[in-house]
Amino acid sequence: MKLIQPVTPERNADNLGYWTHPDFFEPANGNEYPAPGEFEAWAKAQGVEVYTLSLDADPAADDIQAAYEVGEADVSAWNPTPPIGEGWFLASIHDTEDGPYSVWFRRNTEEQAEIARLKTDFLEKHQVAITAAYEYFKACPVGNERTIAHQIYQVLRTATRVG
Repeated sequence: MKLIQPVTPERNADNLGYWTHPDFFEPANGNEYPAPGEFEAWAKAQGVEVYTLSLDADPAADDIQAAYEVGEADVSAWNPTPPIGEGWFLASIHDTEDGPYSVWFRRNTEEQAEIARLKTDFLEKHQVAITAAYEYFKACPVGNERTIAHQIYQVLRTATRVG
């Protein structure tokens, strides 16, 4: 697999200011939209962290957002504000059902990769704990212990919300 590298964006009015990196993710089988988790798996395999910023959330783009809202589709003047930190490169400026978005990538460092690994490990173990708490709750007879088991299950279930 070829790893995506920074390139200079080539935006123009013919494309209304939209641009996508030539090596950007493409859904399998030529689909328009990826299957759940497909983009995330690609980004992980690429070793990149992903940041997205919409036109309407970019504090430096109020004039462009105002023009977009009244029907001006050309966003060539939008230079998306890069994320804080070093190493970010622009991967895409594209239109969505929710308006224009920019996508930024940066290579994961060893520290970021370790944090991501620990997060994945934690979330997997957390899911195991939720399942075990639910099984415990189901096995308890009606009464005080079942009430306590239900409380434990609810605390675990709501302790971590992802996506």
